[in-house]
Amino acid sequence: MITRHFTYVAPASAEEAARVLGDGGEDTEILGGGTWVVPEMTNGTRRPARVVDLAKAGLKRIAHSDGSIVIGAQTTYRDLIDSELITERLPLLRTLALGVTGGSQVWNRGTVGGSACYANPQSDVPASLVALGATLRLRSAGGVREVAAAEFFRGAFATDVRSGELLEEIVIAAQAGERGGYYKFKLSESSWPIVTAAYVDGEQPRVALGGVEAVPLLVALEGIDAGAVEEAVAARITAPYTDALATGEYKKSIAGVIARRAVEAAAGSQNGAAR
Repeated sequence: MITRHFTYVAPASAEEAARVLGDGGEDTEILGGGTWVVPEMTNGTRRPARVVDLAKAGLKRIAHSDGSIVIGAQTTYRDLIDSELITERLPLLRTLALGVTGGSQVWNRGTVGGSACYANPQSDVPASLVALGATLRLRSAGGVREVAAAEFFRGAFATDVRSGELLEEIVIAAQAGERGGYYKFKLSESSWPIVTAAYVDGEQPRVALGGVEAVPLLVALEGIDAGAVEEAVAARITAPYTDALATGEYKKSIAGVIARRAVEAAAGSQNGAAR
């Protein structure tokens, strides 16, 4: 139960939400799907004076525009799973959504934008957005600012979102014929991932790893055969990230294997999920 009083605001558009956030008057929390904010408000680790709920702001959408897929910040994992456009053009995201810990309860509530903004190194979303070369559009009262996913994540639970901004949408250029593979390692069905790997082939093959460092680690694989993936990944890890699930050194020791399995998943030899 949330016992602390707070002001609740539900803007009817992204523009209105930006105006509300821009007044700078109160300690404000943005509510997306609520899978992070509500539990933390319940246990008292978050105590905002004001909550801005984006449920009515029109940010739940998946569309094709100018060769790119545009995903609204309020789009849920269930929306990704059910979208024919995602299945056809960005199947990596559908694979990711199907494997999100928590099953249908989280699929129906958790949002892509919320996961990106929470920036938990263990989450499925951050590394996948980096691998896909996504652009995040941030709206404020002054307009829209675009940030590449590789620059968006600044540290564990830290992003480039500035005061008065909200994430409006995620834009991903879906290249024809480009395949993706996703693989993660976790201790049990209900646990958070220890290491995730999202692979994208095409003209510039690359893999992004989550959980290994405080921010997603992008490794270019052009000219590297499958057998050399593990060495290429190990050589790039310079600041292993330790959390409650595993030490940084352990993560570093398995990261190459998880990356290789993501590459294999793209070729259809794995199912893209691990325990």
